[in-house]
Amino acid sequence: MQPYQTLKTSQLFNTSSNAFVDAQMPRCGLGNMLLVWAKAVLFAKLNGLPVLSPNWSEVRIGPWLRGERTKRYYANLFTTQDYYSRFRYYLQKSISQENKFYNPPLSQVEELNLEESKSYIRIIFNRMPPWNDYFQGLKQHQPFLKNRLIGMIRPSLLAHIYHQPSPCIGIHIRMGDYLEPKPGDDFSVQRTTRTPILWFARALQSVRDIAGHNLPATVFSDGYPYELEDILKLPNVSLSNNKCALNDLITLSRSQLIIASSHSSFSAWASYLGQCPTIWYLERLHLYEPIFLDPLREKIFEGGYNSEVANPPEILKQNIKQIVESIN
Repeated sequence: MQPYQTLKTSQLFNTSSNAFVDAQMPRCGLGNMLLVWAKAVLFAKLNGLPVLSPNWSEVRIGPWLRGERTKRYYANLFTTQDYYSRFRYYLQKSISQENKFYNPPLSQVEELNLEESKSYIRIIFNRMPPWNDYFQGLKQHQPFLKNRLIGMIRPSLLAHIYHQPSPCIGIHIRMGDYLEPKPGDDFSVQRTTRTPILWFARALQSVRDIAGHNLPATVFSDGYPYELEDILKLPNVSLSNNKCALNDLITLSRSQLIIASSHSSFSAWASYLGQCPTIWYLERLHLYEPIFLDPLREKIFEGGYNSEVANPPEILKQNIKQIVESIN
C-alpha cells in the first residue's frame, strides 16, 4: 500500500486573514489529542484559515509514575510545514488586541466578520467531544482528516510505517491507567475499565472459526507481555514491537479487521481511519454512536459482538470470508 497523497498548504488555508485557529491539546493520550486537533483543522478548512502549529511536546509524568510501557510523548512525530508558526503569531499580535473564541460549531462562520476586524482573532479548540460519539461532526470528513494526518507525519517515520506489512487481524488492547474489570462493572459509568483479555481471545477464536483457519493476528497494546499472556500464547499471534504510539495507530488502521478496546479513542481512531470491519465488546453496542456512516455500515461490520451471547452477524461473516479470499 502506498502512502496517501497530501494536500499542499496553498490548498488548505488562506493566510491573508488576521484570524487563526488554535488546537490546544488536552493532557491525554494520542487518540484524545487527535480528536481536538481534528476539529481545529476541519474548522480551519471550512473557513479558509491558518492553524497555529500544535504543541505535541508536553511531558506527562503520570505514565512514568504508573510504570506504563509507553510514555505519551509525541513531539518528534509530526512536521510543522503546513501550520502557521506559533512564535511568529505571538510576535505579530504582541502590539495588537486579540479576541478569543472557543469551540465554535464545525461550519462556516460569517458573523465574526473576519476580513473587517483590525484585531487578531484566535479561535481555540480545547474541548473533547462527547464520550459516546467521538467523531461527532467528523464522520463525513474522513478522507480529508485522514489525508491531513498522514501528511503531517515525519517522512522518516511514515516510510517506516509503510515498510511494515499490513496486519490481517489487528487487536488493540488498552491497558495503561485503565482498571481491571470486576464482576458487575457498569461500562456506561466506569469508562476507564479495561476490556477483559479473555474476550479478545474469544473474539479472535470466533473470527478464526468463521475463516476456517488461524488467520494471523497482531496485538497492539500499551501493556507489558506478561499482562497479555492469555492472548499471546495463542497460535499465530504476535505482539507489535513498535515503541511509537503513532506507528501503532497507523499500522493498526491498515488491518483487514480490528478487534477493539471499549472506550478507547485510540481504537476508535484506528477504525475511523481504516474503515475496516471492527469488533467491539458487546457492552459498547448500546452506549456509543457508530463511527461509520450508514452507507458504509451496510457493507462493513461495526459493532459489539460476543460469541458466548450471540451468533456472528451475517455481514461480519461476509467480511471475514472476503479477508480469506484476499489472502489465498
